[in-house]
Amino acid sequence: MPKSLFVKPDPKVRLEVQALRAFAVIAVVLYHLWPRQVEGGYVGVDVFFVISGFLITSHLVRRLEGRSGLSLREFYLRRALRLLPASMLVLVVVAIVTIVAVPQTLWSSSGAQLIASSFYVQNWLLAALSTNYLTTGIDGSLVQHFWSLSVEEQFYLVWPLLLIAATYRAARGRDRRRNLAICMASVFALSLAYSVYETSRDPSVAYFVTPTRMWEFAAGGLLALFAPSATRGRAALKALLAWVGLLGIAVSVVTFTGNTPFPGYAALLPVLSTALVIYAGAPDSRWSPSWIYRLRPVQFTGDISYSLYLWHWPIIILLPVLIHGSVAGLTIPLKLAAATLAFLVAWLSKRYVEDRFRDGLRRSPGVRPRRALIGIAAAMVVVLATGSAITTSVTQRMSDAEASLVSFASSSDCFGAASFVRSCGDGQEIHPDPVIAATNVVAQGCQQRASLPEPLECTHGARSPGALKVAVVGDSHANQWMPAILEIAKDDDWSVSTYFKSVCPLNAVPQGHWSCAAWVEAVRDRLQGEFDVVIVSALSSTDFAGGTEEAVAGYVEAWRLLQEAGAHVIVLGDTPSPSSAGIVAPPECVELRGASACAFERDLAMADDPLAEAARRSGATFIDSTRLLCPGDECQTVIGQVLVYRDANHLTGLYVTSLAPMLGEEIRRAIESPSRA
Repeated sequence: MPKSLFVKPDPKVRLEVQALRAFAVIAVVLYHLWPRQVEGGYVGVDVFFVISGFLITSHLVRRLEGRSGLSLREFYLRRALRLLPASMLVLVVVAIVTIVAVPQTLWSSSGAQLIASSFYVQNWLLAALSTNYLTTGIDGSLVQHFWSLSVEEQFYLVWPLLLIAATYRAARGRDRRRNLAICMASVFALSLAYSVYETSRDPSVAYFVTPTRMWEFAAGGLLALFAPSATRGRAALKALLAWVGLLGIAVSVVTFTGNTPFPGYAALLPVLSTALVIYAGAPDSRWSPSWIYRLRPVQFTGDISYSLYLWHWPIIILLPVLIHGSVAGLTIPLKLAAATLAFLVAWLSKRYVEDRFRDGLRRSPGVRPRRALIGIAAAMVVVLATGSAITTSVTQRMSDAEASLVSFASSSDCFGAASFVRSCGDGQEIHPDPVIAATNVVAQGCQQRASLPEPLECTHGARSPGALKVAVVGDSHANQWMPAILEIAKDDDWSVSTYFKSVCPLNAVPQGHWSCAAWVEAVRDRLQGEFDVVIVSALSSTDFAGGTEEAVAGYVEAWRLLQEAGAHVIVLGDTPSPSSAGIVAPPECVELRGASACAFERDLAMADDPLAEAARRSGATFIDSTRLLCPGDECQTVIGQVLVYRDANHLTGLYVTSLAPMLGEEIRRAIESPSRA
C-alpha cells in the first residue's frame, strides 16, 4: 500500500485508542442512519466510556503519584475547555434552528432538553421521559445524543474525588495503588450488579442513568491501573488479543438489537473487547491490526470523533426539514448527504473550535481560560434563554389547544368518522392540535411496560352479573381502540376488562422482550372460561423470528384455548401505517405542509397482517379496520376536522371516539353471528 495512506508513528498518540474512537463513532452514526440494518451500533457509546475511563484514570494516577499532586481546579478547567466550547456551540445552533425551522410539534420537550443538555443532566431527563409510554418525540429530539455526554461529564465530576478519597490516608505508592484498585473494583462490581438488576427491571431507565454505566468507566480505570505498557509482552500474543477485541466489538454491532437487555450483562462483550484492544496496544507484528490503526482515514476520524458525535445527530434530524420542509424519513441520497455534511462540519469544529481552545490553553494558561469561560457562560445564557422561550411558547399553545379540544368534543357529535355518513361542516381548525396529538390517547396506566411480565387488569363498564363480559387484549395497537370500545360498552351494558402490554401481542410464539412470553401465558390463564367475547388486536408488522407463518400459527394456538372455553374471539385488523407510505410523522407533516399534502396511498400503508390469516384459519371474526379509516384508495391524515394519527402508526383518541358507531355496528354483528369469519 502507498505510504501516504499511513500516519507516521507519534509517541504522544495511542494509535489503537484513536482507532477505537473512529470505530465507535462510525458505529453510532451508522446506527442513527440505518437503525434497522446496524441495530447494535449503539455499543459505540460503551466503547467511548471505556476509553474515557482508561485515559482519565491514567492522567489522574500520574498526577496523584507525581510530586506536584492532583489539582482539581486544573483538572476541571482543562476538561471544561476541552469539551464545553464545541458542545455549547452545537446547543446554541440547535436552539436557534429550533425556533426558526423546527415545527412546534417537536417543541414539547425541546426546551427542557436543551437546558438539561447545557447542564449535562440530559440522561436523567430522558430516563424520566422514557418511563412514560405516552411520551413521544424522544427519538426526534435534536439533542437526545447529549445523554452519553452527560454521563461522561458526571463521571469526570465524581471520579477524581473518589480517587483522592481512596488515597487520602495512603502514605506509600504501594498502598495508594492497592486503595485505588479496591475503589475501582468496588465501583465496577456494584455498578455492574445494579446495571444487571435495573436492566431486567426497567431497561428504558437503565439505559440512560449513570449508576448503570459507571462500571464501564471503572473497567477502563482498572486497565489503566494494572495493564502493563503496550510495549511489553509478546507481539504475537498482543496481536491475537487485539483481533479478538475487535471481533468482539464487531459481533456486538452486528448481533445486538433493540431487544437485547442493555446495558446489563450484555454490555460486558463490547466493554471487555474494548479493554482487550487497549491492552494489546498497537503491536509491531506481521499479523497485528496495527496497519488498520495507522490508516489516515481511521486516525482522521478518531481525531474528529468528538465533534462528529456532537454534530451528526442534529444534521440527520434537520436535513429533511430544511430541504423538504417536512419531518420525513431520510432517503439514501439524503443519508449520504447527511454523513458527508456531518464529517465536514465536524472537521471544521475540530479545527476552529476544539483545537483553538486547547492550543490557547497551552500558550496562555492564565488569560485564555478566563476569556473562554466567559464565552462558554455567554453561550449557556443563550441556550437557557432560548430553551425557556421554547418551553413557554409551546406550553401556552398546548394549554390553548387542550381547552379548544374540550370545547370542540363537548359541543359537537359530528366530527371525524361521522363525516363519512353525513355532512359535518368544513371548519378549518384541526382537533387535536398537532402540538398535543402525541398525548391524545387513552391513559396508559392499564398498559404494562415492555420489560415487565405481570399482567395489569383494568375493568370498565357494567358490574351486573348478567352483563356481557368482554376482554380486550394485545399491545398498544389494541389499546388504541379503547375510546370507541368504552363508548360501545356504555351503550350496550358491557363489562370490559383489559390486558395490554407494550410490544407484546397475544401470541403463543411471542416476540420482543423476554417478559412477553410470561405475560402471554399469564393472560391466557386469566382469560380462559371467564369471558363471553375476547377482542384482540396488534401491530401487523410485529417482527417474529419465523416470519408471517410463525406469527399466524402463534395467534391460532393462542386463540384456540379461548375458543374451546366458549369465548367468541373478534380480531380487529391493524390500521394502515402512514410511515410505510412515507409519512413518518403525520402531526409534523400537517403542521408544516397542511392536511391535503399529507394524504397517502392505502396500498402502500398496508402490511401483510398475520391477524387476518389467523382469523380465517381459526374461525375467529375478523374486522377490517382499513374500511374505518380509508374508504377509498387514499388515506387522509385529517378527517372531519380531526387529526387521525398521533404518531407514525397510532390513532388519536378523538378519532377513535368518532369511530364508535361504525365499530359498534361491526362488533354487534359479529356477536350476533359468531359463525361469520
